Amino acid sequence: MSVVHACNNRRPSRARRTVAVVVSSSFLLSACVTTQAGRIGIDDGTDVCRANLVALDATGDYFAESMLTGMLTGAVTGALTGALVSKDAAKGAAIGALTGAAAGAAGGYIYSKMQQEKDKAVLYQSVMSDYDRELAKIDEADLAFKKLTDCRNQAMAQVVADYNAKRISREEATVRWRTLVDRKAKDIEIADAMGKHMSEHLSQFDDASQKIGALPWSDAQEAELKKQTDELRAKQVAENDDIEKKKTAARKAHNKKKIQEYDDLRKQKDADHSAELAALRVKATATVPTTTAQVRIQSYKAAVETASADQKKQAAMASNPDGFESALPAAAKTSLVIQPRYLASAECRSSL
Repeated sequence: MSVVHACNNRRPSRARRTVAVVVSSSFLLSACVTTQAGRIGIDDGTDVCRANLVALDATGDYFAESMLTGMLTGAVTGALTGALVSKDAAKGAAIGALTGAAAGAAGGYIYSKMQQEKDKAVLYQSVMSDYDRELAKIDEADLAFKKLTDCRNQAMAQVVADYNAKRISREEATVRWRTLVDRKAKDIEIADAMGKHMSEHLSQFDDASQKIGALPWSDAQEAELKKQTDELRAKQVAENDDIEKKKTAARKAHNKKKIQEYDDLRKQKDADHSAELAALRVKATATVPTTTAQVRIQSYKAAVETASADQKKQAAMASNPDGFESALPAAAKTSLVIQPRYLASAECRSSL
């Protein structure tokens, strides 16, 4: 009995304590995952823009999920490292988890990629494939938010149309308007968080571009890039020589129209070759062209800011149905001439 008692009171080994802390860290981070109902609320059947809201949330889930994955990977790795190098395993693991989570959020993407693939060319192609998907997701989010915002504004325009036509009372108009204002505020909150995650993703690709660019090409890859560059330049010389020969013949024939056509063709060919060489240089340096994403993210955030400004103006009018119309965006006001007969029934109006 005394032996059993002694075993039961034996302190857990360092390895076991480390595993326990790492698992705890993983559970804490994974607890950040939310459900759709938790993010956008339960569908009670009264939101006519629910489908648009779900579409926006679906793209937002993409942007948030991969960041969490990076944090989780970094936290687990950091916790293990911290526990192993520290005299106090639990304290070291905790500090390592926090440090690793931050590093995972900042550079976990390319770290994970580099663990999977050592070949620079394959790694670069894989990152570019992810980047193309990222651009598509940004466009998807931008379109989803604009459609949702348009739906909210149309619903507000319907409230104005019903109130102006005296189909609803002042009180009902106020209730419906405030409901839409509150829903729009939640839309903007979701969209704003997505914009921040987009920027975080962009920093991941910037980091990936720098790290891949610092990797060496193999001798065969270097030779292939040089071969492609030489072939492209030789092609440019040959095409330019051909154009000059045709231009010389046109001069002899005093054909000004043809001379101009060949001048224009030469300019177009030069521009095409410059673009091809630029693309090859990007490939040679393994650069991820993140400027494209930056421009699209800025456009998305500008749309969110505009919607936010409109929402604040609409919230300020929440107690004044007579001023609702003045708080509508111009595009929504144009729909007032066709809205009165649409959704005019009490059943449809109640769903707004």
